[in-house]
Amino acid sequence: MRSLLVLIFLASPIWASESKCVNSTFMLQCSNMTLEQVSSSYLEEEIIILSNVTGETSWNASQLARVNSFMADNINLKEEAVVDLLTIPKLSLLQLQWGRIELGTNISTSIFTAPNLRKLYLTGSLQNPPTVFNFSYLTELDLSHNKFPEVPKILSEKLIFLNLSSAETKIFENLKELKSLEELDLSNNNIRVLPNDTFTYNKELTKLWLQSNGLTSVYFNASELIFLDLNYNRIGTVKGDFFKGLESLTTLYLVENEIETMVEPFKHVKLLKILDLSYNILENLEGSWFENTLELEVLKLSHNSLNGLPSLNKPLMNLHHLNLSRNALEVLDSRFFEKTPALAVLDVTGNELRTIDGAMSCLQTLNKLHIAHNFLEISDNTFALAEKLNFVNLSYNSLTDMTLSDFGSNKLLRDVDVSHNNLKQLCAEGLAPKQIKNLDISYNQVQIKPFLP
Repeated sequence: MRSLLVLIFLASPIWASESKCVNSTFMLQCSNMTLEQVSSSYLEEEIIILSNVTGETSWNASQLARVNSFMADNINLKEEAVVDLLTIPKLSLLQLQWGRIELGTNISTSIFTAPNLRKLYLTGSLQNPPTVFNFSYLTELDLSHNKFPEVPKILSEKLIFLNLSSAETKIFENLKELKSLEELDLSNNNIRVLPNDTFTYNKELTKLWLQSNGLTSVYFNASELIFLDLNYNRIGTVKGDFFKGLESLTTLYLVENEIETMVEPFKHVKLLKILDLSYNILENLEGSWFENTLELEVLKLSHNSLNGLPSLNKPLMNLHHLNLSRNALEVLDSRFFEKTPALAVLDVTGNELRTIDGAMSCLQTLNKLHIAHNFLEISDNTFALAEKLNFVNLSYNSLTDMTLSDFGSNKLLRDVDVSHNNLKQLCAEGLAPKQIKNLDISYNQVQIKPFLP
């Protein structure tokens, strides 16, 4: 939904100051012109894209009869010009962002006939935000970066996406009318407390963004919710009851809060697959925290203060990606990895590790290992059992000598980075075997030592 518009704008040319219009088969793109210049011609293209177009004008129906998508940024329009756009019979997408748009308080199909309008994006443009939007078939509405202290009345039974981020929204009464709503963005609204019944009537809600609000806790019901973004809030302790009523949740982001500890945190979200707790202040983990997250596939704990790993109460059979980078780990406890038999990607960059021999004996399914910026030394047996390893980054460690035979009989290894170490000699035995495509030994004082059988 969002990515489509991004692609459209990236595809359009950027002119620093040149006034220009470019026609293609179905598209007209104009930049750095006046609206009078644009509207003076017969606009027969199906897609109109305008950038940095100034002035005032109006269009008539015959000029825009074929248009189904109209997109403009940094544009100023009075209500009459918007009315003209909304009378286009084929118009299905209207995007007017980062400009100055003047509208009445009631934007309604009783005034503006837009029978095919499905997507309306008004990011950062409204001077007098309407309190009512009455478009019967509207499915997507972006009102972000405007001023909507209260969720406006939106008279569309088909609306599935609503963006009210950075809109100063704190009153949610009208959400209950949006029975078909599936995706809702309320980020960056300084919502300190969210009423428990906020989403009670939104039975179809599956994705919710609440980042950057200053929330310290969350208690609400949304039984179909599968995605929840709580990044950049002020949560200090994660409690299990936070997620009671969110039994369908599969993705949970808690990046950059103030989390120090957790109390039975995930006991109600047994379907959780992706969990991101990066950039918090956790020092310890408890195995019991994950005994109900048996479906977990991705766990990110980077940029905390972890000094150890727990013994898990139950195995995480589906965990394939684990990020523990930028912590204070001195040892990778093999008891943890004994219960992650499917782990394919491990990132422990930027810790205080000196050896990983014990853990590696349990990581026979590992494909990618990021272990740069530690104090690591390796032995002849470190990677002996890592037969599926195809990428390893050992840069910025304490390696002094090695041979590629240290990687055992590994036949899948493709990329090895041992740059920025203290390598003074590298045994030529097995040096750059055919399967290794990239070997980085830069920033060492290395000499190639001949192999004597």
